[in-house]
Amino acid sequence: MHVAVTGASGFVAQALLQRMASREAWRVTGLTRQPAHPAVEGVNYLHPPEARDASWSPSLERVDVLVHAAARVHVHNNAHPDVLPELQRVNVAWTLALAREAASRGVRRFVFLSSVKV
Repeated sequence: MHVAVTGASGFVAQALLQRMASREAWRVTGLTRQPAHPAVEGVNYLHPPEARDASWSPSLERVDVLVHAAARVHVHNNAHPDVLPELQRVNVAWTLALAREAASRGVRRFVFLSSVKV
């Protein structure tokens, strides 16, 4: 089984990747905008496109399960009106687009993780 995890450099995803990488029958891919420190042994990391119109399709090749743990949370002054459109774009619109793309690519399961901060 091939499992991919978005937000692979984040706290929750790092713990999840460590657990998944210990499964011998699983191929694990971490999708992240920045290098994961420390990188989890046995995990292949990819840096998907960040551009709004860029396709995630290459990152979803032969993925059976996509765990979506990426979110925009560390924004200074989250209550500022200028920040809200960015949070909406990343945490809502981008998540929906990713789920649709995963479905169109044949990903069998989409697991959405979030925290109270998001």
